Amino acid sequence: MKTLIFILLLGFGFSSFAQNFERKVIIQDGLFHYVSVDDNLQIATLYKGTMNGLLKEAKAFAIPAGRGISAQTNPLAWDIDGKDMYAVNFMDHSLNDRYESIKKFLIDDLKLWGANLSVDEIIMESVDAPMYVFNEPYYFIKNRSDYLNHFYFDGVVLKGDYWMAVTNNEELSIWNYISGEWYHSEVITDFKVDGPFSLITFNESIYLLTTKGKAYQISIDGGAKEVTFNVDATFNLKDVVLIDNRDNNTLSYMKRSQFNYDKSMKDMIVDMAVQVTIDE
Repeated sequence: MKTLIFILLLGFGFSSFAQNFERKVIIQDGLFHYVSVDDNLQIATLYKGTMNGLLKEAKAFAIPAGRGISAQTNPLAWDIDGKDMYAVNFMDHSLNDRYESIKKFLIDDLKLWGANLSVDEIIMESVDAPMYVFNEPYYFIKNRSDYLNHFYFDGVVLKGDYWMAVTNNEELSIWNYISGEWYHSEVITDFKVDGPFSLITFNESIYLLTTKGKAYQISIDGGAKEVTFNVDATFNLKDVVLIDNRDNNTLSYMKRSQFNYDKSMKDMIVDMAVQVTIDE
């Protein structure tokens, strides 16, 4: 009976096209990629399709990673680098060790959702999958304070190196995993965030975008330097989806309400996306 219930939930959760984009759309090699997370099952799905195809025709791949739905829900931290996908598995599960939560997968190894694939199987795969690297940023935060307040994080890849930024108790720290070692910035105090932020790579730099649309260029040595967008780019991060087009090196966004699953990603971007430029 338990298996039957999970299959029914799977059919409802992953075949319905809720506008549940986690953070961003990544475009590379003529394909779009976006991620959604089922709030009840916690498991993430990678949607992949052609730019000219209808959004509803995207193929759905099970990601052995996900996130919980605590009071301070952090969207799934995920990124793509060539053929690899990175994700931080923060599911609420007794067997999930969050210190080992940073995962790396080959995109081609992800399984298509279907009747022969159960949620239980993917959850156990997420628990058993080896870590990419020990989650030192989370360990650092937990040792620094017993209290998680405005605890948010995201991770991206730049030039093959993994980066994370973490906030907690109005503090920000920036982390870079390179050549088998973690390096981090000085802790930046009085860094207030009202909700989850997102990291984006653009013009060979990393930017932290806050929920209210502020932008900071971040680095290990420089910390967080506030920068400004072009005049047209004003948004609340929770209301929009970032579009990271790596084929033409542009950054834009669309309102979540503008996505139409009966249209192509290409047409929607042309008609509705607002391009972002950053003044450093």
